[in-house]
Amino acid sequence: MIKHQGIALIQVLLITAILTVFALYFTKTARNQVEMAQWSTDRAKAEAVIHSAFAELTFTLFTNEKEIIEQSESGTSITQKWNFFNKPFQINQYVTAKIQDQSGLLSLHFLDKELFVKFLTANNVELSRAEQIADHLLDWQDTDNIPRPLGAEQQVGNAFRNGYIPDKTDIEHAIALTQKEKELIYNNTTIYFNGSLNPLTASKELIATFSDEFSAELFTTKRQQGENFNQTSFKQLTGAQIIENMNFLPVNTLAISLTANVGQAVVTKQFVILLSRYAVGKTAPIYFLLEKS
Repeated sequence: MIKHQGIALIQVLLITAILTVFALYFTKTARNQVEMAQWSTDRAKAEAVIHSAFAELTFTLFTNEKEIIEQSESGTSITQKWNFFNKPFQINQYVTAKIQDQSGLLSLHFLDKELFVKFLTANNVELSRAEQIADHLLDWQDTDNIPRPLGAEQQVGNAFRNGYIPDKTDIEHAIALTQKEKELIYNNTTIYFNGSLNPLTASKELIATFSDEFSAELFTTKRQQGENFNQTSFKQLTGAQIIENMNFLPVNTLAISLTANVGQAVVTKQFVILLSRYAVGKTAPIYFLLEKS
């Protein structure tokens, strides 16, 4: 009798353990489903707030000059915080934005070899290596088959672009680069603008091309702290050489990055847009050069 009771107790305990495992499994599954549902809700809201923020930002770009304007001086909450040199700023409680004026970058399509080489050497790239990189990028994009002194043209069995670079990663097909060289070139060049250079929205590394490392560091520090500059104050602070192909106002070609944080969801969208404030006819007021998530 005692033996049968022991077996029954073991069976009860075993069944209880199995039921407990099932209960824990169903509880965990239910919790995961709730979390997934919440994440989906958060993501949908993040997508919505990014869409709203982009609309608000582009409207502000159309209706205001691209400069700091306090709300008390007929500006908005955006114009008193924004900048055009890729420093993050809040659009609302959910969305952080970055805007990079494309004239604050060097054009890859119409590469100014002298300026590009000066930029690389100002950032500790050897002169011969800087000229080699420039010649390779120029040969990669031109339509002839005549190699530059340190460049390379199409050889048997090797594909060659002989056209404009469609994406910055294409550079690595033209010439092998170190990590430092990649970062320098990727962070300071553009394929979306071919006009004059705006040093007021350029990086410290690019400003050092026209000045020196200490002055470039001082300028970018003051700029990060919110100090505004024009051509005169920029030249006074950096001692930079003002070249003919320079402008001191942001252009209408802008790279915009928007990041929304809603609950557990983080959504980032990137755009490169060309604004046409006085668009007429078939010209779109906003032309999307790039859009990706």
